[in-house]
Order: sequence, then structure tokens, then C-alpha cells
Amino acid sequence: MDSGNETDSEEEEHLKSKYASRQIFSALEEIQLEEYFSNSSAMHFGLTYANARALEFQYALALNKSLPRKWAVEKQAGTEWMRCFMKRHSKLSYRKPENISIARTSSFNSQNIEMFFGNYANVQRKEKFSPDRIVNMDETGITTVLQAPKVICKSGLKQVGQCVSAERGTLVTFCGIMTAVGTAIPSVYIFPRVHMKDAYLFGAVPGAVAFASKSGWMTYEIFVEVLEHIKKHMHISCDNKVLLIVYNHETHISLNAINYCRDNGIVMLSFPPHCTHRMQPLDIGVYGPFKNRCKSSFNDYILGHPGKAINIYKVAQLTAQPYLLSFTPLNITKAFTKSGIWPINSLAFNNSDFTGVL
Repeated sequence: MDSGNETDSEEEEHLKSKYASRQIFSALEEIQLEEYFSNSSAMHFGLTYANARALEFQYALALNKSLPRKWAVEKQAGTEWMRCFMKRHSKLSYRKPENISIARTSSFNSQNIEMFFGNYANVQRKEKFSPDRIVNMDETGITTVLQAPKVICKSGLKQVGQCVSAERGTLVTFCGIMTAVGTAIPSVYIFPRVHMKDAYLFGAVPGAVAFASKSGWMTYEIFVEVLEHIKKHMHISCDNKVLLIVYNHETHISLNAINYCRDNGIVMLSFPPHCTHRMQPLDIGVYGPFKNRCKSSFNDYILGHPGKAINIYKVAQLTAQPYLLSFTPLNITKAFTKSGIWPINSLAFNNSDFTGVL
């Protein structure tokens, strides 16, 4: 036996595990399958167990492997074989993915990132914004019916229920605003009503403001009001400017908003379309913990007030503590760092981050 074959044999022997009995593929062939599954997931086109078993059957046929009869009948790998394969390859796991649209997958690419950081660098060369003058603002939706958090239940149950306010909730828009030094400006709420009532802000964090719109979403007029709210708390003027980084939603880039920013010392910079899930500090490190705490807050209210539904009058009160616990200096500064906005790092994303680009 030549030295090359000895090396291959030693490598395959090294790759064997206690689940290696009755293997169809060699250890090196299984490593190739593992890499394929990992790369598919990184590209946001992960395979289900059914997809994987069908692919493994086709792969075995292409390699002229001797197959169990059940594989040939079902045209896919066996369930027991698949279970052992997953145990042999501990780098793989079977998880529920987060939905990511094709637009997000295709828009988050190196060209768009380079364009954003190029614009950002041009603004910084001209204005030299310090981190306390760099602001990120964006909206997220909160409904009066949130998914309940995990609860303790009897083992083996196929379905576990938890009491919530109603079958469907009413949406209220929440606007988070924060700076690169880790400070947060009091939040903004937009309620789905024609007329605003002071009672909507009962129990809200000090300084929070609210507006009303028929849909409950941001409007052109309300966004200008939000800009005034930011100006008030940050003492903005044409001699003391701020950089406001926002998503390029149509309500953010209206003529009235642009004129207001120009006349009041607000320099507005937009993220590339469909890239905020990876680039916006609020999405990266703050809204996640905020919404998880909102679930617990809403659930605690239901447990403490049996039979009493949550309505929009309770939203500001029930989101106040989650806000204070999530919009912390540590969460905010980490999010700005991870996005590369502050400290400025145009290399915050590398080629592996763009694996999902179509």
C-alpha cells in the first residue's frame, strides 16, 4: 500500500465516531455533505430533513454506492441513518430559521455596504460628528396581543396554551431613538386613532410623547413631529448639528422632512434598502431584548389581572420597564460597534457575511 492511501485511511479513521456503523458514505464524503448543508443555510436556503434525505439518496446514486433496499424504495435516505448522521456531525443542528425576504438577501451585499460607508465617510469629513451627535431612529410595531413567553408545563404535551388578551391585537407603533454614546431619547408612540388622548401615555417613561394616526403607522406629518422631539432633547441648531441615521422609508424622506432637517441642523443619512436587519443598531442589539421583555411584561399583566384584556391604554405602561431594561448604555454601544457605525469600521462586514447574496 502506498503512502498516499495510508494517509487517506488514517484520516478517515480519525474522522470516525461512535455512530459510524453501517455508514453509506466515507468520512470524507460526509464532511462534504456537512459543508454543503452549512453553506446552504448561510445562503438562507437551508434544507429540511426531507430535502437532505432526498439529496443524500441522489448523492449516493451518483457515487454508485450500495444502498439499503428501503432507500431505493423511498428514494431518500432512511430516518435512522439521518439521525445518526446528525449525531456524527455535531457542527450541524436542526433549528427553526428566521424569515428573511429575497429583497433583504439580495440587497445586503458588499457594493451597498461600500456605498453606505463611503457616504458616511464623506459626511464625517465635512461635519466631524462626535458619537454623542450620532443618532439612530426607527419604528417597530407592538400589538396588544404578543406571543406569550415560554412556560412550564407537563412533559409530553403536543400543544400548550397560554391566555392572552384576544385573538388579534391592535397595533401601536413604537419609535426608538438612541445615540452612539449609549444614551436614549424618550420614546415616541403612534396610536391608531384619529385624535390623541393624554391617557394613552399613562405609565410611560418620563419624556415620552405620543401621536395619533388612523392606521397607527408613521406618516409624513408625524415624522416631522418626531424630528422636533429629537431637536428638543438634543439641543440641535445649525451650529450644533446631529447626524440622524434612518431607514429610507418614504415618510422619512418627504420634502417637508428634508427641509426641516436642512433648516434645523439635522444631517440625515439613509441605510441601503433592505439592509437594516444587519446594519441598524436598533435592530442589531436593542429591539430584540426589548420585544422579549415586552412579551414577559404583557404576560405578567394577564396573570395578575385575570379576565382583563390589554388595550392601547396599557401599551405605554407595559412597555416602560422593558424600555428601561433594554435601552441601556451597554446594549446601545455594543449595537453601534457591531454595525461599524461607531467606532467607525467599514470592515465590520466581511465576505462570509455576504454568503446569502443571490
